[in-house]
Amino acid sequence: MGLYLVTAPTVEPVTVDEIKVHCRIDSDDEDVGIAQMIVAARKFAETKLNRQLCTATWRLYLDCFPCWQIDVPLPPLVSVTTLTYTDTGGATASLTENTHFIKDIYSEPGRITPAYQQTWPSTRDVMNAVALTYVAGYGDPDDVPESIRYGIKLLVAEMYDKREPTVTGAVLAKVPGIEHLLMSESWGSYA
Repeated sequence: MGLYLVTAPTVEPVTVDEIKVHCRIDSDDEDVGIAQMIVAARKFAETKLNRQLCTATWRLYLDCFPCWQIDVPLPPLVSVTTLTYTDTGGATASLTENTHFIKDIYSEPGRITPAYQQTWPSTRDVMNAVALTYVAGYGDPDDVPESIRYGIKLLVAEMYDKREPTVTGAVLAKVPGIEHLLMSESWGSYA
């Protein structure tokens, strides 16, 4: 199984201006650095939560179709762009949504199964014989759960305050609650 980013998000869950208000920063001098910190914090949150925050397009490669369903990584699943496979003759073929397969955007992770009275076709015995291109994410920044957005603000504030990997002569402690805020929105959590 391989997972590759096709189109990155065009927005971030929080803006530079929101971070500047949160951190009480009055100057525009560090806007570029703050923007970089936001990207890093978002990527950390996405990795920690194993989900896509703002909308992005991904491609999942499988060596063959599973017995029943494809569990789509990085929820929430929004849509399926294409589902292709290498048939037994070596040609690339496409499957059509609702005719050959259906998607479940309500489960987390999202699922794709054969449509009613359909089965997955046979594939050639090659690596990456199945390619699923899909869109995932909450959508706009305001659609990202507030606890995750606030956790990102805390992460960026910590990065802004502690710009070096070590601090000499200081007692270090984690910022309380960041991981709990992020995990409160992970799939399967009822917090």
